[in-house]
Amino acid sequence: MSLAFVVNPKRNFKTLGENMIRMSKKLYIGAMIAAFALLFLCGLPALFLLNSYAIPRDLGIDDDLTNLLVGLLLFLAIAPFIFLQLILSYVVIYKMWASIQDGRSTRTSPGKAIGFLFIPFFNIYWLFQVWGGFPTDYNRYIQERSLPIPTLSTGLYVAYPLLLLIPFVGILFAPFVFILVTAKTCDAVNYLAAAKGA
Repeated sequence: MSLAFVVNPKRNFKTLGENMIRMSKKLYIGAMIAAFALLFLCGLPALFLLNSYAIPRDLGIDDDLTNLLVGLLLFLAIAPFIFLQLILSYVVIYKMWASIQDGRSTRTSPGKAIGFLFIPFFNIYWLFQVWGGFPTDYNRYIQERSLPIPTLSTGLYVAYPLLLLIPFVGILFAPFVFILVTAKTCDAVNYLAAAKGA
């Protein structure tokens, strides 16, 4: 069997790859909602055990084992949520920057956008370049090509890294702002893919 029907040498694969970048809003937001549910389902028993040592003592469980169970439940509640948030944010960063890579004025590549976040101290500055700089580069990209799609505002994209850096307040509000940023990014990347494909 020949593979000639699969590979067409006349086709521009760079353009094909750019047109294929899409983001599923349902997938990202659904994953975040599932993580919130897991956080609630495992966190609530952990908080209950933390506040009421009488129940484990009545069952013959000592304080050390209760502390271990509480710690395990809190880890099971928080760890998947944090890991999912990290993984989803890296996927969103990669896809949003990959969607505008054929532009001459983009400030970074998808790999650099993620890789520089692992450099200590520099990553604080880079958070604002990756999240806050995307709307500027995106808007410039669609203006250079005169694409009839909505522009992005920078407000949420600057608020998200700010919330990540604020102790306690950021932990409470950053996941909700991340959901909004992800929804806006999915819409922007999908509008761009549709405009490129037309």
